[in-house]
Amino acid sequence: TMEFDWKSVKDAAQRRPALVLTLGYNTAVFCTYLRWHGITNLINMDGLEWRREKWKFHERVWLWLNERIGCWTGNHLIADHPAIAAHLATRVKRTKITTIPYGADAVGQAERGPLKALGLQNTLYG
Repeated sequence: TMEFDWKSVKDAAQRRPALVLTLGYNTAVFCTYLRWHGITNLINMDGLEWRREKWKFHERVWLWLNERIGCWTGNHLIADHPAIAAHLATRVKRTKITTIPYGADAVGQAERGPLKALGLQNTLYG
């Protein structure tokens, strides 16, 4: 919630850590407080949330504004996909962005012994 985010930012400013990792930009406006206090803030910028039609117009505006604010107030931005990094590079210098993709390699075959040991069936889940 916004209240939780604000309290977390105030607490971080009081504790004065070497750096803060902010997961998401939906309340990046609060990150200005960290900037004012000279605290290094790395922001994982999520995706292009403001483009998603699931959000109401005013929510999309809020997210768009906070994406911009996050770009300005974050000391360094983290993108989870090269396309997100390319989008962010239209707002800040590319040197301010690091891409850390997530995911896993596909498992073609796996040992079935651990399933049996846990009493699980060799079944497709999901």
